[in-house]
Amino acid sequence: MLNKNKKSKLFGRRVLALGAIKGTLFVTLIGRLYYLQIVKSKEYKTYSDSNRIKLALIPPLRGQIHDRKGNTLAGNKNFYRVMFDPEIADDEEIVINKLADVLGVNDSKRQSMLTKYKNRVSRQPIAIYEHLKWNEVARVEVNAPDLPGVSIDVGQIRDFPTGEASSHLVGYMGPVSEKEITKNPLLNHPDFKIGRYGIEQVMESKLRGQAGVRRMEVNAHGLTIRELSRENSVQGDNVKLTISRPLQEFVGKRMQGLSGCAIIMDVRNGDILSLVSTPGFDPNEFTYGVSHQYWRELMENDKTPLINKAISNQYPPGSTFKPIVALAALKGGVDPNEKINCPGYMVLGRRRFHCWKEEGHGRMNMRQAIMHSCNTYFFTMANRIGIEAIDEMAIKFGMGKKVGIILPGEKSGLMPNKEWLKKKYNATWQGGDTLNVGIGQGYVLSTPLQLVSMTAKIANSKIITPNLILSDEPPVAQELDVPKKHMEIIRDGMRMVMNVPGGTAYGSRIRDSKFQVAGKTGTSQVISKKGLEDTIANMTPEEIEKTKNHALFIGYGSVDDPRYAVAVVVEHGGGGSAAAAPVARDILDEARKIMEPG
Repeated sequence: MLNKNKKSKLFGRRVLALGAIKGTLFVTLIGRLYYLQIVKSKEYKTYSDSNRIKLALIPPLRGQIHDRKGNTLAGNKNFYRVMFDPEIADDEEIVINKLADVLGVNDSKRQSMLTKYKNRVSRQPIAIYEHLKWNEVARVEVNAPDLPGVSIDVGQIRDFPTGEASSHLVGYMGPVSEKEITKNPLLNHPDFKIGRYGIEQVMESKLRGQAGVRRMEVNAHGLTIRELSRENSVQGDNVKLTISRPLQEFVGKRMQGLSGCAIIMDVRNGDILSLVSTPGFDPNEFTYGVSHQYWRELMENDKTPLINKAISNQYPPGSTFKPIVALAALKGGVDPNEKINCPGYMVLGRRRFHCWKEEGHGRMNMRQAIMHSCNTYFFTMANRIGIEAIDEMAIKFGMGKKVGIILPGEKSGLMPNKEWLKKKYNATWQGGDTLNVGIGQGYVLSTPLQLVSMTAKIANSKIITPNLILSDEPPVAQELDVPKKHMEIIRDGMRMVMNVPGGTAYGSRIRDSKFQVAGKTGTSQVISKKGLEDTIANMTPEEIEKTKNHALFIGYGSVDDPRYAVAVVVEHGGGGSAAAAPVARDILDEARKIMEPG
């Protein structure tokens, strides 16, 4: 009996323990189910959705770049491409080869199509041939029954209607680097390209817009079953420039065949109306995918078509710098009516510094010296006032520092002085250095953008910053700290350059008395030919061409009511009066017709 009771109690305890274990397991299971289904429901729903929902970015339509009147400088247009769905085709390579025959492409493009198919990362449709012409689209559509898995898709591509004329100004579109993709997944979309130069680059964030998203249900193989929802993309903002497209195209044609640049701006508000650097490049070539041959042509061209010469090239300003030296002399107390004799040279120490006119100009006052561009006069003035006075006046007119335009690649030029020479070359400034600066040679360097800005200051005695983005806000104009009577002397000398017989640009005058132009020619020495006569005699014509001086011209119009300032550089053009002044005259005359119709 005792054993029976013991056994009964033992059994009872075991049943109780087993029940407790079962109860604990049951409670644990219930708790786990609660945790998974209630507490973590959102998280696991996300995991589940990721297995059946695929997100696809919708690239935004890029904002357009317009000129001041709304004309398009960079826009978007449709393009056609062949999409291939490997899930539909039975024998993919046979279909692709048939497609190549229909399109009539060469072996290289045929192989490229096959490579794109083989290198795909999913079974989703892929673009294997892009930028079809209309007749190619028609051939594909006609042969569609024999091309299973092949379809025509319409995409958007960047278009630059002015081509080379605006290439350095507007820029181009290029592929996205791996580093950029890691920062923004939008850039990983195969249709996406990014601004790589000019306005396209600096206004990228404004032009790009916001991407949209498509949510698609996919099967276990990753193929789309249906679209669940869509958030449309937002087009990028348009950008309106100060440029006049008709004038830009005119300047592009006028500079065609020349290596150099031309800039024209409105002196009243700083609006740049045209900025052209030649030779240029076709930005549409980059849009379609620049070929190795075209890229090689650009890189091997010694006239540097990829460089914006208007803001990135630095030239000795030559005689276009003489108005600054004249103003420094006036500030130093020089009488503008004082006459300096020019026998064709000036002697300093044991060295002769030559005027461009070997027989000399005779006796010249300041206005006449500007008109005839007499080196001897400006040698004398520079020697009298010193480099410090010239440096001070040049800085006042913006030389030796960046203008501050929004385009990338602007250089600062160089306004040398004693401290700079000591720091740069550990050398002592000599009197001859001052004389060279006095005629815009030696160490002094300027960009064409600086020269047109300097010219605008001369034209209206105001400090206006050149700008490219059109604004309704009036510019903040500051009076130039130069006496008006001094400025009138310089303007009168520049008027004589263009409108008085004997002036260095008299042959390029505009004969309309209502629109007289004032200006200054300049010649920028490339190399000194002294003592190189035998070497030059043995050079090829191409080599000799590269030794020719650069031709420069600055000017404004009209004399009575200044509105436009212009700067032109023709590389290896020889003299400014022969090569650059006629270009500037035509640009100013066309600007008046376009900007002031009727």
